[in-house]
Amino acid sequence: MTLVWLGAAVMVIAALLRMGLGALARMDRAGEAQAAVEGHPRAQRHNRILGWDRWMVVAGWRMEGALTILAVILLTAGLSLYGQGGWSAAAVTVVTTLLVRMVAGWAGRHWHGAERVSGLVELSARFHSRLWRPPLLSDTDAADSAEQDISEEKEMISSVLEFSDTIVREVMVPRTDMVTVTVDAELDELAGIVKEFGFSRFPVLDGGIDRVVGMALAKDLISILVVGGNGATVKDIQRTPLYVPETKAVSDLLREMRRNGDHMAVVIDEHGGTAGLVTIEDLLEELVGEIVDEHDEHDEWLRAEEGGVWHVDGRYPVDDMGDLLGVTLPQEEWDTVGGLVLALAGRVPEVGETFSTHGVEFGVREVLGHRLAKLRVQRSGEMLGEGMRAVG
Repeated sequence: MTLVWLGAAVMVIAALLRMGLGALARMDRAGEAQAAVEGHPRAQRHNRILGWDRWMVVAGWRMEGALTILAVILLTAGLSLYGQGGWSAAAVTVVTTLLVRMVAGWAGRHWHGAERVSGLVELSARFHSRLWRPPLLSDTDAADSAEQDISEEKEMISSVLEFSDTIVREVMVPRTDMVTVTVDAELDELAGIVKEFGFSRFPVLDGGIDRVVGMALAKDLISILVVGGNGATVKDIQRTPLYVPETKAVSDLLREMRRNGDHMAVVIDEHGGTAGLVTIEDLLEELVGEIVDEHDEHDEWLRAEEGGVWHVDGRYPVDDMGDLLGVTLPQEEWDTVGGLVLALAGRVPEVGETFSTHGVEFGVREVLGHRLAKLRVQRSGEMLGEGMRAVG
């Protein structure tokens, strides 16, 4: 019976390891990184494991497989010695093992408590890596790899720290760029808008842009049209929207949207009007960079030219522009390059006008209504200090 109990113990360890690996596979990397920065010990361990290279992850799964095989051998041998027939013992062992693995795999994917065994994952992977080390790298390759890892880690830490200080106004889609639908529009009209723009969610207006009363989802539209929604309007499918102030921290909003299952929020200014909208994708892009899908328009917001010239969309973030040019551009009541140039001009400038600040020259290339659509940006010949002035 000793072999049976030993085999059962090994199987339990293998099951826990499988459960932990499954939990880590479904874990939210961005959320864990944020929690780690805030000082949560378990999140710091999760973030460390999630940052392993492919070899360490494979090591964890190999250990789980090796422990399972060992458990099968011990259980089969123990049952055989206990009086069971060889084939009967093997069959019982295999069936039991498969059931345990299935339950452990399901728990890892669906039970939040499975994250508590992440320490076992780390321990087993490190033990495996000591027994079977990956091929050694040359000094040059090792140095390059280490330098790349450090660079990526610094970039990730920087993104997380900036994320914690960012407010919704800095990442939202402004009201002038919102694609909306009216509450009394027929569903055929909404279907045309969905086809034209490729979005899955649209703010619903009852009057002007400051009267956002709902949110229309493309999937709700499809379900109505399938059964024949003749005469139905957007009002019949609209959902209650999430309203958030433009000064709300994006880290708090991301947690709230994940908790409630929201994918889009209407941003409200201090006067109760509509400032814009923000999606969960906008928030995640602040951490991991731009996320491009098949529906995104691939407009060139930023295009480089010889001689250090940049052709920039007016909506491009002013702090990112400063990073590209290696200068700190002023950022007060504006967040975009277009907003900075409007502040420099004190009015809506005309095409061809040029403005300078902090050693950077901005040329107006295209104006749409009251918005600066396209700009030409380059370093000036000499630094201009802290002042802002027009030069043409």
